[in-house]
Amino acid sequence: MTRWQIIKRWCRWHEGTIAVVLLAIMIIATIAFAQPTGTNTAPNKVPLSTVANLPACNAGNEGLRWGVTDATAPTSLATVTGGSTVHVAVYCNNTNWIVQ
Repeated sequence: MTRWQIIKRWCRWHEGTIAVVLLAIMIIATIAFAQPTGTNTAPNKVPLSTVANLPACNAGNEGLRWGVTDATAPTSLATVTGGSTVHVAVYCNNTNWIVQ
């Protein structure tokens, strides 16, 4: 039996009581304030890498954002190159990692 089937059955048993209203509020709050899953607990923090260790930039990774720690003379919207010590944000555009 799924969680929703249990909730429906419980609500039928307690129909017309304040418990139904409280349960509905609890469900809505659980959905509205659910935390994202995964290991990144800081939603605006991007992973860091060197240019050489970035994942492949292809259709499957398009839209990914990373921070690199070894960019060389980064120029906005240019393909990133490594080998220095400049920290910049990069974006996969389906072909190359570009400096943001």
